[in-house]
Amino acid sequence: EMSNHASCLTYIFLVRHRSWPICTSLAIGVSFIATYLLNLVAWQLWPAFVTLLAVFIVSVRLAPRYPVSGPTLTPPAWDLPGRILCATVLVVTITTLADRLGPQLSGQISPFPVFCAIFAAFTHAQQGARSVTNLLRGFIVGSGSYLGFFAIIGAWLPTLGLGLAYLFASLAAIAIGGITFIVTREKGKL
Repeated sequence: EMSNHASCLTYIFLVRHRSWPICTSLAIGVSFIATYLLNLVAWQLWPAFVTLLAVFIVSVRLAPRYPVSGPTLTPPAWDLPGRILCATVLVVTITTLADRLGPQLSGQISPFPVFCAIFAAFTHAQQGARSVTNLLRGFIVGSGSYLGFFAIIGAWLPTLGLGLAYLFASLAAIAIGGITFIVTREKGKL
């Protein structure tokens, strides 16, 4: 997630002055560099949790929020096939490199390029800088659910076992997501 935050913030900081190919390329590059550097650290659960929580708070504060304006656009006919093609190319590339990268590193690089980069590039190209900034801010704010989920898995999996740990982690993620939705929709605080 720290790599995802770094890449989202990179895209956000570049978006007002650069095109989607440049923003996407640099954000992916930052994601890979951050992932590589973070992979050099032997993380323990609670220091990783505190660090990620701090990164989350700083990222939410740095990502601007713009009012949603204008009509909803109908995407062009090639939009969905284009997204599918982009996702497929990225998944096949990561899968092909997985043996060389190892399970930890390939797992760490997979979420950003496949998910965030495609949504960001298409949104930027079709709806502009403010829309992609709001989208990436949503990814950052929504990542609080991941934070809660994986903290519970890391803490409780060894003692509670697979079923209960995943049950409680899922419930926590849903609760955090619900609270985040209510706060961001009704009060606009995040």
